[in-house]
Amino acid sequence: MKKLLIFGLFILILASFVNAQVDYQGENFFASMEHEGNDRVFTTMYLNYTLSQDFGDDGQVRIYLGNMWKGEPNFKFRYGYWNNFNLNKPTLQGYSTVQISGREFTLYQPNGLDLKPSEFGFEVHQSNNSNSFKAGDIIQFTLGDTSQGSKGYKLSRDAAEINIFVQEKKNSSSQWELAYNDSIFPKIEVSGTNTERFKVVSRSAGNIGEKMKLRVQALQGFPDNKIANPLVRNYTGTIGFYSKDPTVILPNDYTFTYDDRGVAELNITPGKKGLLKIFVYEKGNQLVNGTVNPIIVRGDGKYKDYSVYWGAIHTHSSIGGHALHTTDFAYDWAHNVEGLDFFSIAEHCSKKSLELPFDWKKLKDYGVDYSDPNEFIAFSGYEWTSNKEGHRHVILKNAEEWDEVPCNLNSVGTYTLSDIDDLLNNLTGTEALAIPHHTGWNFVGAVKWGSWKDHPNQPLVEMYSWHGGSEFYDSGLPMRFSTSNQHPKGSGFFVQEALKDGYKFGFTSDSDNHVGKPASNTNGGTWDNYYSRMGITGVYTKEYSRDAIWDALNNRRTYGTTGARILGYFRINGRFVGSEFNTSRNPRIDVKLYGTDEFSEVFVYRNGEELVYYDQPLKKNVQFKWTDNNVTSGESYSYYVKGIQEDGERVWISPIWVNYL
Repeated sequence: MKKLLIFGLFILILASFVNAQVDYQGENFFASMEHEGNDRVFTTMYLNYTLSQDFGDDGQVRIYLGNMWKGEPNFKFRYGYWNNFNLNKPTLQGYSTVQISGREFTLYQPNGLDLKPSEFGFEVHQSNNSNSFKAGDIIQFTLGDTSQGSKGYKLSRDAAEINIFVQEKKNSSSQWELAYNDSIFPKIEVSGTNTERFKVVSRSAGNIGEKMKLRVQALQGFPDNKIANPLVRNYTGTIGFYSKDPTVILPNDYTFTYDDRGVAELNITPGKKGLLKIFVYEKGNQLVNGTVNPIIVRGDGKYKDYSVYWGAIHTHSSIGGHALHTTDFAYDWAHNVEGLDFFSIAEHCSKKSLELPFDWKKLKDYGVDYSDPNEFIAFSGYEWTSNKEGHRHVILKNAEEWDEVPCNLNSVGTYTLSDIDDLLNNLTGTEALAIPHHTGWNFVGAVKWGSWKDHPNQPLVEMYSWHGGSEFYDSGLPMRFSTSNQHPKGSGFFVQEALKDGYKFGFTSDSDNHVGKPASNTNGGTWDNYYSRMGITGVYTKEYSRDAIWDALNNRRTYGTTGARILGYFRINGRFVGSEFNTSRNPRIDVKLYGTDEFSEVFVYRNGEELVYYDQPLKKNVQFKWTDNNVTSGESYSYYVKGIQEDGERVWISPIWVNYL
């Protein structure tokens, strides 16, 4: 399976055009191979850069890997993907050289060969003050020079993209600046090359006669806990569409172009009520195919029941998140690649070293900047991190209104609160949600749930992310694939144990993704000890709006999956997910599940740990009713539903709380 991933990656070098200022020379595609056990590609990149101005005696030039963010190059991001350049050892990987005709210079690398650099590049310094750099001088960079025995520059094994930027500094009193438009600098992209399946997503609810967007991703690999499924950015095949429902209006055959970059956005129009299924296949090779997530079609546009909308609210980028890619990249991925209905970033406000420092003033407006009321609802947030009291991502309904946020360390745009009770007290009365995550992971220390069993600003807990599952100790999804990475059973740090202790939490699942790609099966080289399946959260609302999404999160009308858009509905005595109610009738549980594969197991848990219902239905669509006849007057009970599919995908539906009179 690993070779399938390794041989299926490619690196695409994109330059807008060859011009006199920045002339990139190199092949466009590089097929990845195993090199002496190293799952990387080595290459040589040539870049001729023309100086824009005359330099002073102490002027300098630098070449760095980076991405544009807020109109400026960002050179800080997570180590372990891209590699630094080697200036001194010509037989080792990454050896790079520079030539400037008629000029004397030295090369300087601030990070040297640091094993964990936060910046990747080097500087060119003048060494002869009487012969300064001049406008029109051409600097010839050879990145990965193999002429003396080096294998070349080692590219990222994981799907990622980066620019090569050159900046000028006229003299010591000047600032580094891009002399030319950023669009003419080359972009390096690692992605898939062999399309093996399509991921097809749409909203989970629609109306007869109303168009719905359908996104089709060309992917390599199949869903798995350990193998990544990168986008095939250069896919240009033709796809067809099929449904057993003759009333649905399907797209015509569609041929991908390079501009699609592996994702096609099309339209469908449902024609009748019911459960809609659509099959997508490659023309001429139906073994490459995919099926859309279950879609409930209603007839009159007035939703009498809750609809499900999908989102991710725990993703990191390079801006304070010790991760890869920019914040803009993450929002764009959520909207235009994964087609999520809502999204929030959650950058670390307390990390200090490797990445661009956290700056709330630059992050708070993303909910405004990226929201489209009918298409995509964006929030903004951050992560409050304590190895004594647990990690929480804090999501704000209207982040743009917050000039400062509470953090456990001092960062730009924050004030310090290091105790969870102080944090929750501070958030009381605000539209903010603090959500504990990866609570079962022992690497991050103890978890303190807080002094309130039902705090209004902590209504949710993250059940699953790429770190693993926090449901209970031996749930089958241990943190980083081993129970040795977990807190001990009975520690009180697992979700079931918290529910048993009386805490009232609804469920989310998420990515905690450190590559800026929410909801995608992104794992592989750098993250071999993490799950490749990225969780997502479903919310139940009767309309699509910011207020409705927030109301669902705030009132625990939520559920989480390991990534599949499974539909699930759960009631007790007619009361819906997240409810609490009093009754003298025995709890009658009504469950409906619409899977993306057959369900191998279905569970109902009471008061966290007690398994009260179990079945092995082996069906995609599961409906059952069950009455709990073992209840005692004056006692309170919580119930939640879990399903496991044959393909390994899971769903957890938030509890309903019953006070039995």
